[in-house]
Amino acid sequence: VLGGSYEEDKEMRAVDPGMRADILTRCAELLLFYDKRFAMSLAALVGGETAAEYRAKVGPEYADTPPADLASAPDDCGLRPVRAEIALKRQTLAPDRYVIHNYGHGGGGVTLSWGCAQAVADLAVWL
Repeated sequence: VLGGSYEEDKEMRAVDPGMRADILTRCAELLLFYDKRFAMSLAALVGGETAAEYRAKVGPEYADTPPADLASAPDDCGLRPVRAEIALKRQTLAPDRYVIHNYGHGGGGVTLSWGCAQAVADLAVWL
């Protein structure tokens, strides 16, 4: 996951090219300190002035790095339900039949996944 966005009252279901370029550029900027080749590959995806700027930043060793191949993980866009409080609870449907609800994380799903997974496991132990 390279990034995401939140804009009040905007529920877009298509990739915004400008936002995509902004996310890739910000990720490339962070990567300059860790992996110049990867940074250049993201900047090359953006193309144009961004790619030219990053060629200068990464130096001649990585300037000709081709764009990252994202074919196995193409761009995607979707809505992430968010609530004031995460829904994390067990519901009894019938004797010995349960559902554990775990949603409403908004854009924090990846960040919260470890703790929520442990909470789900704790709820499942009692089944």
